[in-house]
Amino acid sequence: MTKEYKFYKTEENRWYIDLPDYIENGGYIEELEMVAGADIMLDILSDFQSNITLIIDTIPFENSERIIKTENQECESGANYDLISQMNNRLPIWLCDVTKYVFGDFPDIIFFKVKK
Repeated sequence: MTKEYKFYKTEENRWYIDLPDYIENGGYIEELEMVAGADIMLDILSDFQSNITLIIDTIPFENSERIIKTENQECESGANYDLISQMNNRLPIWLCDVTKYVFGDFPDIIFFKVKK
């Protein structure tokens, strides 16, 4: 099932996913920060703006791009992925355990597109 997630950049140029229910369930805002390539991806996708909404699913959908978990790269607090662009360029990305909160685990492939 496709879901929409909002991301925002603070004045300190830090990206966060807007996930208030995560905080309400005992999580910390620091855990929602997008780092290690995910922040770069959001800068590129947002055209260096301060917010963006992504439509995300584990099943491909029309005009979606993909993030692929790199083989055997799940670790204790996150997993390594590669953003595969439409021109087959790769950007390494690390996604933290909040990914498990959103999806229930670390999916092998995450499909997404920017909501216009």
